Amino acid sequence: MKKKVYLFISAVMIPVLSLPGIVFGGEITVHFNDVPKNQWYYNDVYNVVERGMFNGTAFNSFSPDGKMTRGMYLTVLYRMSGSPAVEYGTVFDRIRDSLYYKNAMIFADNKKLLPQNTYETFDPEKPLTREEMVYILDKYRTCDTVTDENTEYNRDIKPQSEELNPDSSEIPIQTDNPAVKNPENNTAASDMSIPAELAIFTDAGLISEYAMDSFVWAVNKGIINGKESDIIAPSDNCTRAEVSAVLMRYRTKEMGDSYNYYRTGTSPVTGEVLSLPNTTANYWFGSASDSLNRPNEPMRIMDVYGDKYNVLSIDKNVTNRVYLTFDEGYENGYTGRILDILKEKNVKAVFFVTGQYAKQNPTLISRMINEGHIVGNHSNSHPEKGMPSLSPDAQVNDIEALQNILRTQYGYEMTLFRYPAGTYSEQSLMLVKNMGLKSVFWSFAYYDYDVKKQPSASSALSKLNSALHPGAVYLLHAVSDTNASILGNFIDHVRNMGYEFSLIYN
Repeated sequence: MKKKVYLFISAVMIPVLSLPGIVFGGEITVHFNDVPKNQWYYNDVYNVVERGMFNGTAFNSFSPDGKMTRGMYLTVLYRMSGSPAVEYGTVFDRIRDSLYYKNAMIFADNKKLLPQNTYETFDPEKPLTREEMVYILDKYRTCDTVTDENTEYNRDIKPQSEELNPDSSEIPIQTDNPAVKNPENNTAASDMSIPAELAIFTDAGLISEYAMDSFVWAVNKGIINGKESDIIAPSDNCTRAEVSAVLMRYRTKEMGDSYNYYRTGTSPVTGEVLSLPNTTANYWFGSASDSLNRPNEPMRIMDVYGDKYNVLSIDKNVTNRVYLTFDEGYENGYTGRILDILKEKNVKAVFFVTGQYAKQNPTLISRMINEGHIVGNHSNSHPEKGMPSLSPDAQVNDIEALQNILRTQYGYEMTLFRYPAGTYSEQSLMLVKNMGLKSVFWSFAYYDYDVKKQPSASSALSKLNSALHPGAVYLLHAVSDTNASILGNFIDHVRNMGYEFSLIYN
C-alpha cells in the first residue's frame, strides 16, 4: 500500500508594501529569512514580490520550496494581468466567493488558458506540474491580457491572500517523475516524434501531447531549463521559487520587462574580508601527482580552501567522474562546433564567459543555456593583473556587472566564478564566497589559448588523455581549433576508460 505524503501551505495575506526592507529599485535591508542570497532564485523572488504577483507566506517567509497549486498559479497570472474584471457564466462560477482563486479561475476560463476537456475536472487545489505551468503560460502569452511592459503596478492595492480553503481535504503531493529516478525508463510512444529542440532531454517522451509545442516554445526562449542537464521532468510538481524564476524569464523575454538586481544590506566587503591577506597567488596545478594520477596542488588547494571559501579545483570524493569546462574570453569561431560535439555526445560542460563575450554572442550563450550547459562568471573586464589588483569594492562591481548582463539579457543566474588567469588572493576568495559564488579552478590545463601557436591534434589529445584522473576538472579554451578538433575523440577515450562527465554545481 502506497503511503501518501501531505503538504500544508499556510499563507498569511501580506500587502507588498508591508514587507520590511524591500526598496523597489535595488536595496534590501531585511529579506525573507528563507531566501538566502546564495540561492539561484534570490532575485526572482524579490522581483515577483515587487510586482505584486506573489506574497510571502508569513511575515518573513516566502516558502521557496513550497509546492505551487494550480489555483495559486492562476492567481499569480491574474495579478500579472492587473486583476481585470471577469465575465461570469463559466463552470467555475460555483466556486465559493470566499476562495481567493475564484476570479483567477474564471479569468482562466475567459482566456481559454486550460487544456481542453479539463474544465470539469480541473481541481485548483491540486499541485501544479511543470507541463501545466508551461502550457498555461504559453496560452497566456497569446491571449488578450491587459498587461504590457509599461504597466505601473499599484502597490497600494492589497493582493488577495494565498490561503488555502480551510474546508478542503489534504493535498497529496504527486509522486516523483519516474524518468528522474530511472531515465532508462523513458519510453516515448513509437508513433510520437520528439521535436529536435527537446531531444536533449531523456524524458521528453513523458511530455503530454497537449504540452509538447509549449515546451518547444519555452525551451527555445530560455524560459524553462531542465531540472537536471538532461531531465525536463514534465510531471514534477512546481515549487514557488521555480514558478517565480519562470515568470521572471517570461517577463524579460516576452514582455520587455527590466530585471532588478537586489543587494542585501550587508555588503560582501565585510570586516573579515578586509582582515585577510591580499597577497597575489598565481594558480597552477603542477606536475607532481599521487597514485591515482591526481595532481598534488589541486588536492592541497581543496584541503586549505575548499570548504573554507567554497572552492573547487578537483573533486576528491569521486572515483569515476570528470568535469569539462571552457573559458570564453572572445569568440574565435569554434564554440558552435564545440556545442555541436557536446550535443552529439550528450555531454554537458561549464562555459566561463566574460562581459564582452556575453554581449557579443547572444546566440551562443542562449545555446549553452538551452542545451543544458552551465554558464559561469569569468569577470566582466578580465583585468590584466588579476582580480586582487582591484579594490574589494571594484571586484564586487566587476563581478556583479556580468551577473547583471546574464540576468537582464538571458534571465540567467550564474553561481560559478573562475579567476582570470587563475590569479587570486585569500581576501578575494572570501569576497567571491560572500557573493554566493563558487570559485572553480582546475586540475588540468595546457598551452591551448595562443591561436597562432596551436599544438598538433595528436600531441594535444595525448596530453588530455594521459592526464585523466578521478575528479578531474579540465580547463580548455574555446578559441582553440585543436580543442574543437580533438574534443569528440577525447570524450570517447574518457568514457572508454570507465569515467563519466558531470556538471559542476554550487
